[in-house]
Amino acid sequence: MLVLLPLISFILIFLALTIRPISLVPSTQNNTASCRQAFLRTTLVMGLLTVLATQTLSTFHNLNTTFTAAFWLGMALIAIRILICHKTRIPRLHTDFLSLSPAWLGVGSLALISAVLGTISAPNSFDSMTYHLPRVMHWAQNGSIEPFATHLSTQLWIPPLAEYALLNLFLLSGNDNLFWAIQWGAYIGCAVTASLIAQTFGINKRGQAASALIAATIPMAVLQSNSTQTDLVAAFWSMSAVYWLILWMQDKGRITLAICSATSLALGLLTKGTPLFLVTPFLALAAIFYFWKQEFKRVAILLGLTITIALLINGPFLNQTRTCFNTINRMDTETKAVNQSWDGPALLSNLLRGVAIHLTTPCQRLNDKLRDALVSAHTMIGAKLNDPRTTFGPTEFLHKKDMFYEARAGNFLHFCLLLTASAAILFRRKQFGLLPAAYVLALITGVLLLTGYLKWNLWVGRFHMGFFLLGAPVITLVLAKADPSGRLLKWSGILLFIAALPWAVLNTSRPLFGVHTPGTSARPQQYFTHDPQIAQGYISAAAAIRAQGCAKVGLILANDEWEYPLWALLRDAASPVEIRHVGVLNNSRQYEDASWDPCIIIRPEDPPKNEQLIIHGRAYTPSNYLKPLMLYAPAQKRISLSRTKELTC
Repeated sequence: MLVLLPLISFILIFLALTIRPISLVPSTQNNTASCRQAFLRTTLVMGLLTVLATQTLSTFHNLNTTFTAAFWLGMALIAIRILICHKTRIPRLHTDFLSLSPAWLGVGSLALISAVLGTISAPNSFDSMTYHLPRVMHWAQNGSIEPFATHLSTQLWIPPLAEYALLNLFLLSGNDNLFWAIQWGAYIGCAVTASLIAQTFGINKRGQAASALIAATIPMAVLQSNSTQTDLVAAFWSMSAVYWLILWMQDKGRITLAICSATSLALGLLTKGTPLFLVTPFLALAAIFYFWKQEFKRVAILLGLTITIALLINGPFLNQTRTCFNTINRMDTETKAVNQSWDGPALLSNLLRGVAIHLTTPCQRLNDKLRDALVSAHTMIGAKLNDPRTTFGPTEFLHKKDMFYEARAGNFLHFCLLLTASAAILFRRKQFGLLPAAYVLALITGVLLLTGYLKWNLWVGRFHMGFFLLGAPVITLVLAKADPSGRLLKWSGILLFIAALPWAVLNTSRPLFGVHTPGTSARPQQYFTHDPQIAQGYISAAAAIRAQGCAKVGLILANDEWEYPLWALLRDAASPVEIRHVGVLNNSRQYEDASWDPCIIIRPEDPPKNEQLIIHGRAYTPSNYLKPLMLYAPAQKRISLSRTKELTC
């Protein structure tokens, strides 16, 4: 199967990278992490290859199954060639993270549950229905990642690396059955990287495995591990960057480590904006470290490499965004999600509400008391609880029903553990050492930067996930120091594993039990898990389009309206349907082809407007209303633009 080519390439590249056992672990440490570290280096190579394949093939408009398969086959053959040439020098790998440690078995169990649910479930995350997956479909249809006309401009300016990976999977498989694998792989990667960071703190192998388990049991990470969101992917690249930075400080500024860190950060920024807040404090920490030692050249090398590699990897996408929108940052102008007030009460309000997300419990009475406490706290500091300058979107929160939802879940146990562990390290710095204390300060700084930049919103817990994952080694260090026998660490791991199981099996989006489980719902219905009332309308619309033999479908969508289900329901290799946005009014309208004539136009309308549409001088009249979709068919006669006003929507 062609879809296995990237996996085969990963395995072969992993083996090829271990041929010359050049340790990137500092000489002061015992090299027991070669297998995990080789895994981390392989992910860097795969990330770069994904960018290279996507952008290169797009340049020639050859993003299709044939050329994508040829690329990954070529990478596999190159790796095989290296292995053959150096077959006598393949080293014996340490298999510390593959051992039958109870903690690693816990990580594997959670990953297995996640993989099973991902395999039998259809993607259904809200953001995936609106922009993550539709952009993948447009790219595959166009054979290029160049900008296209769309009513939802988030399909163009949101960083695209995770979707590049999804695009490669789609081109090789022709379906979305393995879309979950990208976040799942990042979930495994986060656990592995947490164990490596724990090693830099001097924690033994058992503690490193415990650190991986603590990271793997974070509720938000468990929920997203089989989704098509991008938060875990971004968190993984952030953790990778931090790990290589720590090694860079511990091993006298070896340039290869700085390159690995800079590349990880660049790939993270091509995935999501949050790595900027996660990694920047650690970059500052590393710069201060060598600045204090008066090794200014190393500081210049680190910053120079970071900026250069970031621009090289992100440059093509940023240039596309600038060309389309005349700016490279659409966060503020597009979403209005950036804070409009930076005074003390406003920032403290955001911090308190962010904390409250993670203090949500299954008991609604406690949640109500927490909200009352928040109201009182805001009164004391002179801030408004729902100040529009610091609040984005709906404001109701602290509801039990959100606990198992991948966009709003909190991390109660991990928050309490991380808060306690951070305080212990900061107040007892001599006992724990300078590195952990500096690490905690960098984490806190990152939280404050994110809190100061973004308005509070219901799904802000997603953006905190990277901080919790980076906090896993901090928790491990304190538990290991508190009880050198390891019993406290062992029982804490068991407790967290048991506590994580409800999030693993009761995921609101992909539950193992309940009404909308994969076993009781057909795949078309699973796309609509979060809004089952609209399922029949979409399914009926797809059937009507097929019945009429329509091969060109136009879309007119408002912000945050679902597009991907139409692609999924109309997907048929034998009789493909071309889908484009029409009547676009934002900056991307420059890419709309006025000569393209759709035989049906779909516009969500509830209630129906029953009005005639004029698109590029052609009239379309209401044909079928399939709640919430209105289908428009071409009118019998062409309408002149001189007599009819162009559609505005």
